Amino acid sequence: RGSSASPPKVNGGGAAGGGGSGAAGGSAGPTSRKDRNLEYVVEGLERVITQLRSENHRLKADLEKNKQEAQSALKKKIDDRPDKVEIDRLRRRILELEEALGLEERRRRQAGRSETAQAEAEERARQALEALEERDHRIAELEAQAQAAAQAPPPASAAAA
Repeated sequence: RGSSASPPKVNGGGAAGGGGSGAAGGSAGPTSRKDRNLEYVVEGLERVITQLRSENHRLKADLEKNKQEAQSALKKKIDDRPDKVEIDRLRRRILELEEALGLEERRRRQAGRSETAQAEAEERARQALEALEERDHRIAELEAQAQAAAQAPPPASAAAA
């Protein structure tokens, strides 16, 4: 898994190493050693990151495989149950009963609507009959008044004319 590459070459010595107080010998050594050590640490961390990424990828693949196997096993277990045929038959029966119930409810609603419509029609007919009876009564009153007026003697002012 690891990298077998040798550590990178670092500029060694002198002020070119990027460090120091200007003396050519004393501070260049520790700075270059420090740089080398830091590069080793960085390389080690990069190897760890690479290893963790590959392990993460492998674990994800294993997880997906296990998930598919579990789903397949569950489906097989459900399909292999001895009472599956009975369960399927009962499910179909439930659907049939739900359909029948829906039809019955629709019939009841339609019957309720027709009963309501019939009751409304009967009420309108009753009101129309009452109106006709009132008119007949009023006509009878007016006819009686007309007969009474025809039989009554004419007023005195009408006789003089």
